[in-house]
Amino acid sequence: MTMRVTEMMRFNTMYSHLSNVQLRYAEILEKMASQRNINKISDDPSGVASIMNYKKEQSVITGYQRAIENAESWITITESQLTSAAEILINAREIALSQGTGTATDETRLYAAEQVSQLINQLQSIANYQYADRYLFSGTQTATQPFASVASESHQLGLPRQAGGNAFSGDISVDGNYEGTDNRSYVVKILSADEDTGEITWAVSSDGGRTWGEESDPEVLTAGTTTVPLDDDGGIDLVFESVDGAPAAGDIFYVDAFAAGYYKGNSDELSVEISKGVTFEYSITGDSVFSPQGGVDVFALLNELKEALEDDDSEAVLGTLDGLQRASIQVNTAIAKCGTRMNRLDIAKNNLTDLDFKLTELVSSREDVDISELVTDFAMQEIVLKATYSMAAQMGTMTLMDFLE
Repeated sequence: MTMRVTEMMRFNTMYSHLSNVQLRYAEILEKMASQRNINKISDDPSGVASIMNYKKEQSVITGYQRAIENAESWITITESQLTSAAEILINAREIALSQGTGTATDETRLYAAEQVSQLINQLQSIANYQYADRYLFSGTQTATQPFASVASESHQLGLPRQAGGNAFSGDISVDGNYEGTDNRSYVVKILSADEDTGEITWAVSSDGGRTWGEESDPEVLTAGTTTVPLDDDGGIDLVFESVDGAPAAGDIFYVDAFAAGYYKGNSDELSVEISKGVTFEYSITGDSVFSPQGGVDVFALLNELKEALEDDDSEAVLGTLDGLQRASIQVNTAIAKCGTRMNRLDIAKNNLTDLDFKLTELVSSREDVDISELVTDFAMQEIVLKATYSMAAQMGTMTLMDFLE
């Protein structure tokens, strides 16, 4: 059986071949211009998917690196302020040593009392230092000034408040007495709210929301009688006094509890995620450095030294030396903690840098072109294109007689 080859078939075959050659030539030109092996999804669908996954992982790493940089800045500033605090305590101890001797007079002690007063003011400025409009030493309550100029003599409960965007509207109060030794931030989260039955369940956190207790039993919300126990002893309750709008799941309420003393922050450290599933605490709370929770009430001790100097009481002046020594150790321990945490961040940062570099290599292996190979392909394709053009130009002049000759 013979097959008749028409002029149209010849033309279509040549056109198809020429189009393929031109397309391949254009692809090589595009790769040479972009220096990329993949310029559109159709070039390598699986390769594009891999590259997107690699780059997504790199963006996550960038977020971790940014978080580490912010934590490093916070720790650096904290260490600087603590170093200044340590110097203040050294000066206070030198004053106590010099003014506790028999050679000191009432006049020198009065002058020294004024010096100690200035040291107290300087230390309070350090303890209330703000970085990026946030207080360094107030725990997670970075908007609250951590140290008052006058110590409170008894435990206190702050006014309850709720998060912006809560569905609940009405009045809430706090009932009971706080007897803890450190400041706490209680958080109540509504876990479920049934509109039909009026029942709600909740969970309570005693550390500012870092960890949560178990979900409560369902309870019908009744104004004036529904209470949420905030501590295990049942000594403090959040009370729904009136209900104009029922709460919804996700509503959050806050209650701050303060121990006696100067400190008004809380005992919860700021934390940040530095790698997947790894949370790092990077702040130093003021109560661990300057308050009795750390061992020595530094402000009370300095005020004691000041009063002893004003009273010309050499024995009382010398009596502060041991406390000042322990206070220095307390501050230096916090400085050492800053150094340890910086080392931990350095390790995490180096690990992320290595991982980012490996991901960049993987992206490059998929995306970047081999220039020498591409130049060779270009030269060969250029020859093929010229030959194809030459053959296409001769098609119109070729006849059957050309093949019979």
